[in-house]
Amino acid sequence: MSLLWNREENIVLQESLLCLTGEPSPLRFPAQEILSVTCPILGTTYLPGKDYSLSEDGETLLLPEGSALPCLSREELLLSPQEAKPYPDPEANAVEGGLGGTFLRFSNQDFFACHQVEVTYRAKELPLPPVSPIPENRLRRCRQRLAQEKHLQATFIGDSITEGYNATEFLHKPPFQPAYPGLIAREWEKQGVRFLFHNRAIGGTESRQAMERKEEWRQDAPDLLVIAYGMNDLNTFQPQTFLQNLKAVQDDCRQASPRTEYLLVIPMRGNPQWKYTPPETSRLLQNTLLAYGKEAPEDTAVVDLFHFWNYMSQGKRFHDLTGNGVNHPNDYGHRIYAAALLHALAPQLFPL
Repeated sequence: MSLLWNREENIVLQESLLCLTGEPSPLRFPAQEILSVTCPILGTTYLPGKDYSLSEDGETLLLPEGSALPCLSREELLLSPQEAKPYPDPEANAVEGGLGGTFLRFSNQDFFACHQVEVTYRAKELPLPPVSPIPENRLRRCRQRLAQEKHLQATFIGDSITEGYNATEFLHKPPFQPAYPGLIAREWEKQGVRFLFHNRAIGGTESRQAMERKEEWRQDAPDLLVIAYGMNDLNTFQPQTFLQNLKAVQDDCRQASPRTEYLLVIPMRGNPQWKYTPPETSRLLQNTLLAYGKEAPEDTAVVDLFHFWNYMSQGKRFHDLTGNGVNHPNDYGHRIYAAALLHALAPQLFPL
């Protein structure tokens, strides 16, 4: 059983969604039956019939009148200048930069978690996602250590997504789920592997700042360096500059730790209504890293999380999976990250 589903029984586990007033709430896969609807951060379990029902085609969750499920209106996701307290105000509830000059609802705390529910359901079918594992000729040393020595030391560098923002453990709120680096370690430990890691990611950073902070990660000399930048690079993205920044990290680390291998992560997509995370630039970043992954040395591999994220959110709304409204995953999003990286390293142990 993976972090996302039980394929033997076609059960989708804790898929998140945010209900909008007066609208159906789309599920990723058509469902035969709903097994549970909960809001973990509130500790609430909702009642079938009274709080929700399944549409006849199984594609959406319906809320009857009087439902206790948390809901937002579309107007509450787009704030007026009078309502908005833009980031970086300590009490920020919005960010500027929405298309058309709007303010987008934003929260680095638990606002979205308190308005999202997690649905566990039996799907009519679970198609295999289009995810390619890492080629066997890449990351050979790490694969050997994981399979034979049952021990690996990893370091994660990147921005606020990797640091863990909006995972409930980071927020110190129930159910205290770790961000994706911690989830990856936990799943390897279930396999009897001693997976030690340092999380050196820092919120708000771009790829250029990785070398400015090299003393913070270089000393680790890890078996695996996970490099997960890109979300904060999107507004001014230049393919060659971005690659130069990542190559500088690898070149410097190779001098200090020749045995280190590298896993590069193409990030999730941001809010398409936010000018700082334009979809077309995300696709350009994806293509840039995929092309680099083909020509890079065998100590380097690329995980196309962007592609998998789009697959997992197909037919759903951006706010179903966001933790902050613009560019962070929620708990379910962190599980998507972890599942993709685990599968990339060991598809037999962690199938999708």
